[in-house]
Amino acid sequence: MVRNAGSSPFEAPDPKAFEFVERLTGSAPTDFGAPARLASSDTRPLTAAEIDRLARLLSASWAAFDAVFADIPAPRRSIKPKVGRSAAEMRQHLLETDVMHLAAFGRAYRPLSPDAMTSFVS
Repeated sequence: MVRNAGSSPFEAPDPKAFEFVERLTGSAPTDFGAPARLASSDTRPLTAAEIDRLARLLSASWAAFDAVFADIPAPRRSIKPKVGRSAAEMRQHLLETDVMHLAAFGRAYRPLSPDAMTSFVS
């Protein structure tokens, strides 16, 4: 399970135990849970242990998403709900967003071609 992919099993913390260390002004993307800019804490180097933990969490998250996506019969993946995106559109958006964010580490972002997307979304 995703929540146990980190260095130790996940236990939900007491909400009263959270400490706010930085506040950012919201904008249109934050209405959808996406930050519009980096928090200063996001610019600090990660330790090897943090990188390993985050990589395992990301891999487990994609594995969980892929498993759910695979359980959707292929003809139903493109059916759009009344609100939001179809499963295929959601997966394409997530893949494109990953490619865009990875551009921070190297090559400039270029949207994936339809042929490239087919290899991910099938």
